[in-house]
Amino acid sequence: MKRMNLNLFITLLISLALSSCQIEGNKGSGGANQSSGVFELGTSTAGNLKRICDALKFKRDNIWTLNDRQVQVELNASKYDCGDAQVYNLGNFTADLRVNSSIQPFFEATGRSRFLSDIVSDSWGDIAEFCKAFKQNEAPVSRVILGDKTMDLEVTIDGSYDKFIIKKTFKSNPDINYYEIEEGTVHTPRTSQSEDLMGSLKRRTIKTRCPNGQQEYFIQTLVRIL
Repeated sequence: MKRMNLNLFITLLISLALSSCQIEGNKGSGGANQSSGVFELGTSTAGNLKRICDALKFKRDNIWTLNDRQVQVELNASKYDCGDAQVYNLGNFTADLRVNSSIQPFFEATGRSRFLSDIVSDSWGDIAEFCKAFKQNEAPVSRVILGDKTMDLEVTIDGSYDKFIIKKTFKSNPDINYYEIEEGTVHTPRTSQSEDLMGSLKRRTIKTRCPNGQQEYFIQTLVRIL
């Protein structure tokens, strides 16, 4: 076994201090500094992530002020499944925003079997695990481990939108090459000052690995708020 170095010792101390997940971190000024095997976000990337998390929080707070079914959205879906010869546009559809104080809000689309019904916010979905650092006054990181699931975060810019990309791998999956990728293109103050749009995902993509090594994906796009 190799001799434990100082960075690894610091990482172990941080890990012991965490109760709900294992998080590794080290300081940097740009993106995630992984040169020492640790994953604290640099200053500029952390700032971009905070802008995303703040916008998602704004949306969450706003949702709780709404009545059930008060808001409808028009969405579009497209998909490329393993074995498909092309990308298929599944068309536009309307969904109601269901709001009930006893459960997490969600989209409901009558007669639609395939769509993303869950709402992403700073407290809902996997991105919430990365937003949590700001609530707890901790350094944000690019890697979070929850049980057998490891999530690696990338924060980038997609045109005028802020975008997060989370790659998820699972120790329990017998296919060691399997992964899932979630991408979210977010309305933040960089894009729009509209309170109705703030924190909404302009586009959300779920990608998974096919047995042949290619990717299948499902894309849901916000067309408009009705």
